[in-house]
Amino acid sequence: MKYRSIYKIWIPVFLIFLFNNCGQGFQALKFNDLSSVQSTPTTTATATPRPSPTLTPPPSQTPTPTPTPTTTPTSTIRPSITPVPSPGTAPSWFLNMRDKTWAIVPVTNTIRDVFPSPRPYGAGPGAVTAAYTGACLDQVRGELILAANGGHTDYYGNEVYAVALRKESTAWVRLTDPTPNQYITGMDRGVGETEHAYLDGKPRAVHGWNRCAFANGKVWYVGLTGMAAGNSGGSTAIYTFDRDIAGNGPFPIPSADSPWVFHGYSFNPRPGNATSWGTEGSPSVYDRISNRIYTFAEHSYFSDKALWSVDGSDFSVRTHNRVAGNPVFGGMWAAVAHDLRILMVSEYHKSNIWILNLNDPNYELQPRTTAMEDGEVGFVNNSRFGAVYHQASRAIFTYDKLGSSIRKLKIPDNPLTGTYTWSVVEAAPENQVVPVTPDNMAGTYSKFNIIEDMGNGQSAIVLVTDTRGPVYVYKIPRQGM
Repeated sequence: MKYRSIYKIWIPVFLIFLFNNCGQGFQALKFNDLSSVQSTPTTTATATPRPSPTLTPPPSQTPTPTPTPTTTPTSTIRPSITPVPSPGTAPSWFLNMRDKTWAIVPVTNTIRDVFPSPRPYGAGPGAVTAAYTGACLDQVRGELILAANGGHTDYYGNEVYAVALRKESTAWVRLTDPTPNQYITGMDRGVGETEHAYLDGKPRAVHGWNRCAFANGKVWYVGLTGMAAGNSGGSTAIYTFDRDIAGNGPFPIPSADSPWVFHGYSFNPRPGNATSWGTEGSPSVYDRISNRIYTFAEHSYFSDKALWSVDGSDFSVRTHNRVAGNPVFGGMWAAVAHDLRILMVSEYHKSNIWILNLNDPNYELQPRTTAMEDGEVGFVNNSRFGAVYHQASRAIFTYDKLGSSIRKLKIPDNPLTGTYTWSVVEAAPENQVVPVTPDNMAGTYSKFNIIEDMGNGQSAIVLVTDTRGPVYVYKIPRQGM
């Protein structure tokens, strides 16, 4: 009994001692183990361009094989309502500009200075800007991109050019080499859906009009437009150029490694007849809210394929309700007012525009009249024009061979029922730069584009008209115009 009493006293004391000493060591051991795990560097997988197979050119009479859709690496950039702001502030040359004036960007070279050699077939790489070609704008990098511009017999090169505009001094860069000439073949119009690619599986150069779009780190062609190089037809093929995978170079990337990816077709076979006139020349536009690229047919020949869209993540295709009548959208502009949830497209040789309510999946394209500020009928829409949306202005700005002026289409308070109003915005009196458009340029199209944030929260219009000429920028007032 005596010893049991002693045990009752000393056993708890011993347990307390053990906890206070060994327990602290145990806790320290766990902490040190965790620290060693956390401090071990981790390896981040880096996406690499998809290698292209080495191909031996077949005899000229062998038909072009149809490339098999490939899986594109998933981009880490997510669609967002507001573009990722640029770091720091805008370049000093932009800050020093007066509102509503044009300036020449301090670019140390021209596109012509970085042409490829040897040069692809065709009339020459001057067609990169002179033909019916467009461009797209990477809002994250502040970079204007001209991808696979040419088409028909103008130029066969599918190389990609870019210029970054949020820099004190910048330069044109050729991001890729073109498909080598031994893989470039001609295809007659109407030969199935093989006419979108060269023998190496890369896309044919195209008359891009207003169809080039940028979304999720990629350049998009949702249906290569008609007049693809080497043939007179179009295609519903979907191609992307992954600018994120291209990264920071070194440039140019060899053609075999260039991150062009074929994602199949919007429609296969093409609807209607064997020709392609229903799919060429019409615009595409990206809606960052729904993460879809909307694309129009040139004509609404087909009951359910006048307008379709492609998901920016899984490339699935959705058709939308046809339009009444048979409006022509070939060579026209399209724009999305993201905040208003309205898509607008101009109609060829008419003063109408057509609108789509993006909040209503059952909404059909509807025509809306336009007028001048004095009540007269609005401008008749012609091809050639590029167009951008500016939120603070609640307006579409369009341009082609207007000198220092810009056309403005004001969106009404009720975009679904109101009248859209045209006006002309003149440059400020102190403006000293007037953009020059060469006589041989077939159209401005989306080579007139917009950087939504130059780094100080202010937007700028960017314009390129000539492979031998400068890059122009127009400063939009912060409050709009």
